[in-house]
Amino acid sequence: MSDWTNALALTPRRYQVAKLIAQGLENKDICTLLKIKRQTLDCTVRSIYRVLGVHGIGNPRVLAARIVWEHERVLDMPIMDLRKTA
Repeated sequence: MSDWTNALALTPRRYQVAKLIAQGLENKDICTLLKIKRQTLDCTVRSIYRVLGVHGIGNPRVLAARIVWEHERVLDMPIMDLRKTA
C-alpha cells in the first residue's frame, strides 16, 4: 500500500519527472528534455517509488498521473504541461 500524502514530499526534480511520465513522454524524450542520462532517470523513478512506498506497480504512467493528481489536488494548483515550459 502506498502513502499518497508523500507525493508532497517529492523533490521538485522527482515531481517534474513524474509529471513528464504522466504526460506520456517516453524515457528517451524525458532524458533529452531534462538533459540527463537514462541511468539518472531510472534512479529518479526508483526514488519516487521509494518515497511513496510503492512496490510492484503495474503501469508507471498511471502511478505518475496519480502522483501529479494528488500533489496538485492538495496544493490546489492547475495542471500545466511541462513540455511547453521546459
